Amino acid sequence: MNKAGILLFFIFVSSCTFTTTKTNNPGFINIILLEKKLDSLISCENFNINGREITTNKKSTSEIEISTINCRDVSRNSDQMVDLAKTIASEIKKNLTDPNQYDTYKVLFITKKTNGVLTKTNSKSYVFNSKDL
Repeated sequence: MNKAGILLFFIFVSSCTFTTTKTNNPGFINIILLEKKLDSLISCENFNINGREITTNKKSTSEIEISTINCRDVSRNSDQMVDLAKTIASEIKKNLTDPNQYDTYKVLFITKKTNGVLTKTNSKSYVFNSKDL
C-alpha cells in the first residue's frame, strides 16, 4: 500500500463512529415496593426495566429503559403522558441502590395487539435526564 492509500485508510477510520453497548442492569432497594408503586400509578400487563452503557468513540453514557406493555387507561393527552412518564422514571430512580447510576431514563408506552400469528406494536417514548428527576 502506498503512502496515499495509507493516509486515506487512516482518514476513513478516524471518521468512523464506533459504538458499543453493554448491559448495566439496575439494583433496587426493594423491588416489591417498587412494583406496588408502579401498579398504583398505572395498570399494565408488564413492566420491563433494563439498563445499559453505551460507548461512542470512547465517550460513555448510561441509560435505563422502562417499558410499560399494554397499559390500561393511558391518556392520549401529550402533557399527561409526559407527566406520567416522568413520574414513573422518578419512582424508578428513587428505588435504585445507586440513584446516580444512569444518565438518562427512557420510558416507553408499548401497545401490542396479536391477531393469530400477526403482532402489531405501537410505542411512544419519553427520555429524561437524571438531573431533571
